[in-house]
Amino acid sequence: MAPAAAEAAACWWNLNCWAEQNIGVALNRCKKPIQKAALYDFEWIDGFGESKFDQVLRVDKNKGVIKYLGDKLKMQNAFGAWSNMRYACDLDVTNKVVLGIELKRGYL
Repeated sequence: MAPAAAEAAACWWNLNCWAEQNIGVALNRCKKPIQKAALYDFEWIDGFGESKFDQVLRVDKNKGVIKYLGDKLKMQNAFGAWSNMRYACDLDVTNKVVLGIELKRGYL
């Protein structure tokens, strides 16, 4: 196996490497569905240079599905009150497709 291919294969099996390599895809694909889940207004509260996703979990190692998790979001309710939200995005990074999102009140 060529050195570049061996390095790519090693990264595939290392969750942190694979997630880091695909963080741009996650930001591009996951952000909009999370925002659309807001019934009213929303506000991202991540700082400059801070990632929207703090944690990752491997959902399916063979298919390249990663769950990106974060808590840098506030959403408004019908009465105008704001709640801190934690969110998760299941992303098929191989095909660059969002498989699902989850939102819950609170922090990670």
